[in-house]
Amino acid sequence: MFGRRYRVVSTKRIIDYLSKFKRLKTLCFDEPNFTANKKRAIDILTQMKENSITPKYAWPSVSIDVADDDKLLKMCSEVSNFHFAIGLESVNQKVLDSYNKKQTPEIIKKNVK
Repeated sequence: MFGRRYRVVSTKRIIDYLSKFKRLKTLCFDEPNFTANKKRAIDILTQMKENSITPKYAWPSVSIDVADDDKLLKMCSEVSNFHFAIGLESVNQKVLDSYNKKQTPEIIKKNVK
């Protein structure tokens, strides 16, 4: 999690694993930020849909900027009933700057709404 690069499991491996289960009620994505790579997230969701892996509930951790991506949100709604765990560093610009976040308090407030 705190290394120099972002390590991921391949989409194929994820789908192969999830395909082993006949029925999934809940799926928790145990990643620091499921949508950090939006292309990858959409690929996983597309493959889940195509392979009829549609749990009743899905729980990923995401950044607040997920609210700006209509395509990703639409795909989420087509796969499951998503409940996002959203991490907010701060609504104080000085704190955001100290963590090198590209967010502003205004963007955070807009996306929460």
